[in-house]
Amino acid sequence: LALQNNPELAVFRAQRGSAAAGVTLARTYPFNPVWTSAVMGDSGPASAGITNRVFNQHTLSQEIEVLGQGKIRRAAADAALSRVEWEIAAQEQQFAVRTIRAFHAYIYRQEKMRVLDETIHLQQQTTQKVKRLSDQGKLKVADFMLARSDELESRAQRGARQSLAVAAWHDLRRLLGVQQEIVEVNGRLPHAAPAGFADDWMQIALRKRPDLQAAHLAYLEAEQRERLEIANRFGNPTIGSKAEYNETRVAFVGATLQFPVPMFNVRRGEILQRQAEKIKVMRDQERIATQINQ
Repeated sequence: LALQNNPELAVFRAQRGSAAAGVTLARTYPFNPVWTSAVMGDSGPASAGITNRVFNQHTLSQEIEVLGQGKIRRAAADAALSRVEWEIAAQEQQFAVRTIRAFHAYIYRQEKMRVLDETIHLQQQTTQKVKRLSDQGKLKVADFMLARSDELESRAQRGARQSLAVAAWHDLRRLLGVQQEIVEVNGRLPHAAPAGFADDWMQIALRKRPDLQAAHLAYLEAEQRERLEIANRFGNPTIGSKAEYNETRVAFVGATLQFPVPMFNVRRGEILQRQAEKIKVMRDQERIATQINQ
């Protein structure tokens, strides 16, 4: 019920749509062709030999990636999508564990209430027996007052335990994400801890904990983003074709090639940012592994 109905999980699962859109975006070439046209009127003296009064110049250019940026960008997007899926799995596991604990807490409070009610019932019977014996003169009045005091003390505990049971019930209901009222909850508390050694459980956790897998993929994503920044540090060339029809009716057709000159900016700051992000993710991965070990 919790995995199906919890609204917080529904919101977190919606992140997968953004990550999937990022994959589509990475598979799309980022640059569109550019068409440039210049149409100008010609005028001048007859000695200029003007035979065409409309000067035409047209250029079609395309920026291209030559250092494998597309492959790096797709790898980063795939890592981001996998990271989001593992993060969703980690949230689902966390909510499952919280629901199990809330369920056990509610069962525990219910059992405590049952034991307390049985205690009150037994003490009530004891008080009645002591009262009869006291009325018959077989016991002192002080014995009756002591038994009555024990009964009242147990009854005084019921309100506090009832409040704890109600709080545990609301915690469970909130995690389940149900809107209708649940009539009854049946279950039993576990009687023993799982068998096995701590080192065995740690190895299983290192293999299967989704938050650790998500941190590893976040590191791969940060690594690919660093590679992409390094590949883009010199810019991309632009190739194209150009056609011109001048004022003397002479036509020119040829190719164009443009290169950015990385004289003042080679994106050193952006590369340092990506490296810092990668180190941060690596430290977060180590933090999760340390917590698993603890």
